[in-house]
Amino acid sequence: MIKLAEAQALLAAGIRKGMISRPMEDGLPKFVWCVSEAGEAFEAKTHPNSSGQYHGYPLEAEDNMRDRVLDAWGQR
Repeated sequence: MIKLAEAQALLAAGIRKGMISRPMEDGLPKFVWCVSEAGEAFEAKTHPNSSGQYHGYPLEAEDNMRDRVLDAWGQR
C-alpha cells in the first residue's frame, strides 16, 4: 500500500505525461496511468458518482494494460 501523498504525486505525474484516457462528458479522464520509481505500473479510475475523485491500484503482470503503460511511460 502506498501513502496518500505518493498516490497524489503519481496521479499528477501520469497527467503531466499525458497518460490519460479520452476525457468524458465532464472533461476529466476516466483513467490515469503512471509508473512508480520502483517501476510498478498503476491505474487510477474515477468513481462514476464522484467526478474528479480517483482510486488507484497496481496493474498485475497478467493485465495486458500493464505492459502498454510501462512501454508508453518509458517513451515519454
